[in-house]
Amino acid sequence: MPKRAWSTKELGALAALWPEYGTTWGGWVDYLPERTSRDISQHAYQLGLKRATGERTREEYVRPKPCPFCGAAPTVEYREGSWTVRCNYAPCPVGVATTAKSHRAAIAHWNRRRTHE
Repeated sequence: MPKRAWSTKELGALAALWPEYGTTWGGWVDYLPERTSRDISQHAYQLGLKRATGERTREEYVRPKPCPFCGAAPTVEYREGSWTVRCNYAPCPVGVATTAKSHRAAIAHWNRRRTHE
């Protein structure tokens, strides 16, 4: 049975995340749930993507914290060369978002919380 073609969203995630995380990264399950690690490795090779030098494990994969205003889980998207973490929960009073060039930077910025004393 032939596998379905890679979508633009999948290709964007692969191109953006492969250089930083490589093949053994546990986060692939979240970004490419229908693809096996073998599929990911083969497609990255076909695209000529360079592997990460220090690949990360599942434990090192940082997930975004819930929205600081409503507590909903945010979405993480790659679009037009940058990563956006945003709260898409309709009743959220703020609808906050943050954008960065790298996946790690976008999540780190989203997860930063300031305390007011």
